[in-house]
Amino acid sequence: MVFIANTNLVPEDKIPTTWKDLADWDVDAYGKIAIADPTSSGSAFTQLCTILFLYGEEKDDYAAGWEMVSKIMPKLEVKNSSSLAHKDVFGGENALGITLEKAAIKYSEDFMKVIYPTDGTSAVPDGVAIVKNCPNQELAELFEEFVLGHDCQARQNAEWGRRPIRSDVEPVGLKPLSDITLMNYNFDYAAGNASDIKEAWQDMLVG
Repeated sequence: MVFIANTNLVPEDKIPTTWKDLADWDVDAYGKIAIADPTSSGSAFTQLCTILFLYGEEKDDYAAGWEMVSKIMPKLEVKNSSSLAHKDVFGGENALGITLEKAAIKYSEDFMKVIYPTDGTSAVPDGVAIVKNCPNQELAELFEEFVLGHDCQARQNAEWGRRPIRSDVEPVGLKPLSDITLMNYNFDYAAGNASDIKEAWQDMLVG
């Protein structure tokens, strides 16, 4: 998960470099930060959980993380589509957005800048699975092998900007993971408490 900024609208020295910095964003000067709706967007839900897990602890249901979210929320403009979180930054509707790496790196224009939060960000893989007792087990296995195969992973990276999961596929056009500060994403908590997290977000959003 990354920030994307339009430097035609905000000077580079004013662009946030951490999630915490988002709470200090100058809305009067630069407008609100574009983000998709975590209740309907999987990527935005991951962004929300990233803040929770980065600043809070599971023992109290990430209370400190929710406190950080409450500070950031007034700075946000919630979009009804995941793609608008980056498209509206490119189009000049917003100076800053929160989005997926693969979406942000598509914009190679000099005025577009991609920021990896230095306090930590999440690298959450998409999943592929075979449904138990499915009617076409053999075909399902072939498809899974294809998706996870070297050629498919390489082409997904080259053509769509997706980060490969294979260690034998060197990502092209992406910042090395070794240069990114990764946080510990609590997959079990996010999956097991998704409904409660979304409800808490919605309650906070509407006040």
